[in-house]
Amino acid sequence: MGLADILKASFPEKNILCVGKQYASFDWLGKVDEVKDDQYTNALVIIVDTANQPRVDDERYTTGKAMVKIDHHPNDDAFGDIQWVEDQASSTSELIYDFLMLTVKN
Repeated sequence: MGLADILKASFPEKNILCVGKQYASFDWLGKVDEVKDDQYTNALVIIVDTANQPRVDDERYTTGKAMVKIDHHPNDDAFGDIQWVEDQASSTSELIYDFLMLTVKN
């Protein structure tokens, strides 16, 4: 949800959606969006904090035009067109914060 907020602020002309399973304990972070199959067509799909493909909540992730994986787990399942994996990071949130700091500086 934090990465989506960063991207929405940086690219207001883009349609940024959050997809996945909604957990009640995380409702305070935000709500996932209802996404139709055709919205994946030509989409950039960003998978965060997911070490391997079976753990991705929405199986349609493979139908987008391109995929980015951002994660802090060991990259044993190297998927995605672009992979930003730093297994020395404490969390994927740390990587997203680093991304935010880069966007703020530029």
